[in-house]
Amino acid sequence: MKKWTFLILIIITNSCFVCPEKISIEYTKSNKKIKILSDDFFIKSITITEYIPQEKYIELVDSNFVEYNQSGVRGAYEMSINDNGENYYKKGSIEVGELLNKKYLEYVIRIEKFETEKKNDGFDSDVVRFISSEIVNDKNIFTSNHPCP
Repeated sequence: MKKWTFLILIIITNSCFVCPEKISIEYTKSNKKIKILSDDFFIKSITITEYIPQEKYIELVDSNFVEYNQSGVRGAYEMSINDNGENYYKKGSIEVGELLNKKYLEYVIRIEKFETEKKNDGFDSDVVRFISSEIVNDKNIFTSNHPCP
């Protein structure tokens, strides 16, 4: 019995180390600000794309998007979609204000660890995805989508 208990304890302990923790962000609707709530991470890129809702999936409208990518030396842990700052460059097929007025939007936020915090654990980046219908309050919390429990 003690052997089984010990074996189960080892399996549970190892599974905690195999699966990295999920990263959380806060999206503030009123000022369109994205803030990373987990330490040691910064925003690598943000992509906002219009979509058409379908029965069981969403169909992205590739011609209507805005993308922010890190271009400066150091990325930020907080960023307003309306003011990308000096460390990010913006590209897209539509103006930000015009895109944000669309009803159906998909947000994809790529997050990366600061260089000084990177380790050899294989978990240096993550992705948080959400759609506009999930934005229900002024402040909304979303977590990364990797498949760990």
